[in-house]
Amino acid sequence: MGLIHSSWGGTPIASWISGPSLVGNPHLEPFLTFWQNNILQYPIAQSRYEVALKKWEAEGSQGPRPAAPMGPGHAHEPTTLYNAMIAPLINYTIKGALWYQGETEAGRSQGDIYGEAMMTLVQDWRRAFGQGDFPFYWVQLANYGNAAKNGHWMRVQEGQVKASALRHTGVAVINDIGDATSIHPTNKQEVGRRLAMLAQNTGASPLYRQFTREGDTIRIWFDNAGKALKARGDRPLTGFQIAGADGKYVPAVARLDGATVLVSSVEVPNPRSVRYAWDYNPDANLTNQWGLPASLFRTDERDDRQ
Repeated sequence: MGLIHSSWGGTPIASWISGPSLVGNPHLEPFLTFWQNNILQYPIAQSRYEVALKKWEAEGSQGPRPAAPMGPGHAHEPTTLYNAMIAPLINYTIKGALWYQGETEAGRSQGDIYGEAMMTLVQDWRRAFGQGDFPFYWVQLANYGNAAKNGHWMRVQEGQVKASALRHTGVAVINDIGDATSIHPTNKQEVGRRLAMLAQNTGASPLYRQFTREGDTIRIWFDNAGKALKARGDRPLTGFQIAGADGKYVPAVARLDGATVLVSSVEVPNPRSVRYAWDYNPDANLTNQWGLPASLFRTDERDDRQ
């Protein structure tokens, strides 16, 4: 087996999409606007950087070196890394692709459009390589307690699930093996194993499918539940919240019922919605028969940034 390693850490997804695909999708216009604004501010930012750098050098280079501003030709410029690191590879015959990225969009509050961007990237690369709908698997962002508290960490995770609706794609969920204090989980072997399970069709994480109301309870249905859902650690289910018409979520009681979960709370006699693992570093323990963790989800998409 041969691997082509083409990556650049800390870069945005827009850098890895071709110009025609990026410009051709109006939903992705915020990526272009962000960069245009950055270029407009670049002269002032560069002047400030040069002043800060001289001061840092004059003081004996103590502390971290000032960071240079993003400007023309920077790796974060839209389409730059596609042109430099994907386009030169398109004459190779490939069997699939793996993707692990998304932290940048969470930090820039661009999580709302991440799912659209991911689908655009997959379709873009498939057109470029001309080898049909080759398998494309990606890793969902891990749990991380130091994430920017703007809700976009979860929105990126949510978008990564939505994009898996494309044919021959899948998302490896790792919200149980992240590091609350480090953006780089150390257990890479398990990440690889879960990607391999997707590729070999031997197991995938539970993904929210739909819900039904049953009086004061909401029943949640999942894809990839297997024979039965389970609670990791042999303890009650955790990570579920429930809300009524006012949209105010409270901790919920959740119990397993075969391949579904029943969610309720005495505080919400007329429930309207449920969400699960909707936190940067959630205490959530729903798994399936393969021991794979369920992805976060919400049954509605109202603004949750209050």
